Amino acid sequence: MLSSILSAVVAFGTLAASTPTCSYITPSEASRVSQAFSAASLFPSVVPSFIPTVEINTAFGTKAVDLGTVFTTPETLTEPTYSISAEQGYDPATTKYFFFLLDPDAPGPNSPALLQVLVDDFLHLAVQDVQPSCITSQTPSVIRPYLSLTPLSLPAHRYTFLAYRQPKNFVAPATLRATIFGLKLGEFVDKYGLVLVGGNFLTEGIASNVPA
Repeated sequence: MLSSILSAVVAFGTLAASTPTCSYITPSEASRVSQAFSAASLFPSVVPSFIPTVEINTAFGTKAVDLGTVFTTPETLTEPTYSISAEQGYDPATTKYFFFLLDPDAPGPNSPALLQVLVDDFLHLAVQDVQPSCITSQTPSVIRPYLSLTPLSLPAHRYTFLAYRQPKNFVAPATLRATIFGLKLGEFVDKYGLVLVGGNFLTEGIASNVPA
């Protein structure tokens, strides 16, 4: 009897030790993200209105991206760091996410509508199989390597980070590796069953490089 109890205690301790301690987005933060996306007119022109269920943390060097932070071109020449929180109701050890960084305003926010339709989401980064930051053994796969943010217009672009929950056995199409513009985000995520769960964004334009 005693040996059985000891075995159960050991088994429980081993399970507890192997279970990661994960962070989750708070209701107040989810509301803040949704409100910021709405204020920046990212709803519904870029993505449909949603309440995020994961938090995206990203930074260029030591400068964090926080829902519209203004950056200069030199600050975004090198690839950002990024991570996401876990999602309530989904096992962080088995749930994977697709991560985008795109420019919905290319070639410029005030460009003719036809030209914007032709460009239709300039892709700066695409990463498959991202997992919550509490999963230290994750192996994300970079599909579209980082392209530095170099806006060509004075008005600021809304460079947008998006996280989508992947369906099981998802494999990004080979064509995405060569995609720079013409992504057509809405069509892409619908076709492959990707579910929007998180977002963040920064702003940058040529005017951002001029000292105030």
